[in-house]
Order: sequence, then structure tokens, then C-alpha cells
Amino acid sequence: MIFFFVSLSTYFCYLILKYQKHLGLLQEKKFNLAGYYNNIVKNLKREFLTPEILAIVMIVIVLNTDAKITGISMIIFYILMFLYEIRNFKTINKKNPNMIRTIIFIVIINLLVLIGFIIDNSRIYNNFLFYNHIWIYYIIMIILCYLSSGITLLAGLLNNITDLIYKKIRKKPKKEKVKKGKTKKTTKK
Repeated sequence: MIFFFVSLSTYFCYLILKYQKHLGLLQEKKFNLAGYYNNIVKNLKREFLTPEILAIVMIVIVLNTDAKITGISMIIFYILMFLYEIRNFKTINKKNPNMIRTIIFIVIINLLVLIGFIIDNSRIYNNFLFYNHIWIYYIIMIILCYLSSGITLLAGLLNNITDLIYKKIRKKPKKEKVKKGKTKKTTKK
């Protein structure tokens, strides 16, 4: 069980770098979702033929092994992936309100998927799923990481929707400008 939580921490370290890369690209496009989507489509091979495919192969290989072996292999894999991603590390402007809202939406989407999966599977299995079916968690984590560009796109869309709603709520009715007539200057005698 301890190996699962250590592998989870290495996974989140790698995931932070992965999303930071996508958020930097979204920031370069000035939060233009069409430009971000076009960039993803243009670089489709680079986006989806990544070393993360090796994680899926590794899960299939260690599928019938002990949970400790699976956890140790995932720890090693995500440490290597973290070191691979950190060489292209770019900082992003976190003071931008669009960036902050997009980060919040990314976290919410990931948490909803993971928590929903845990609740759903804890009802199916009498055990809390950790002991017998730990590889399912790893597959969901790999898929969430693999689809990070799509999740970033979805978070950007949610950010745009909330921005439009916010602007609509805060929109004040326009007041008619009163035309000021010319006033006569009075002269002192």
C-alpha cells in the first residue's frame, strides 16, 4: 500500500510538469482555444506518441504480479518521466486570472474523475479496491495524464464560459450621456 502512495506522489510531480507545459502553450496562444486546438492537431504525433505509452505496456506486463512490484515499477517509471519532462521546463504567469481559473478547472476535472472512480468501484468490490485491483487505478491515472491536452482544452472552455457569465452578470446598464450645452460666460463689471 505504501508503494501505491509513493507512486501516486511521483505521478503528481510528473503531472504538474505535464500540465504546466500545456498551460504555457495555452498562455502563448493568449487563451485562444481554437489556436490551442489547431496546435494540438498540427503536432498530433508529438502529443500522443509519447513515452506514456510505455506505462500502458508496463501495466499490461505487470498485470498479474504483486501490487508491490506494480507500485515499484510505477515509481521508477514516473521518476524517469519527471526527469524527461523537467528538461523542457518553462515557467508560466500564474498571476493571470485566466491562468488561475484554468488551473482550478484542471484540478477539479482530475479530482472528479478520480473520486468518481473510487466511489464507483468501492461499491462494486467489498474490499476497497487497493489490494486486489490496484492496476485499475494506474490505468485511470495513465489515461488522465495521456489526455492532459484534452483536459486542458476542456478547462479552457469552462474558463471561457465562466468568464462570459461573469461579464454578463457584472455588465451595468449603459447610462445615456447628457449633452452639456454651452454655458455663457459672465463677465464682471
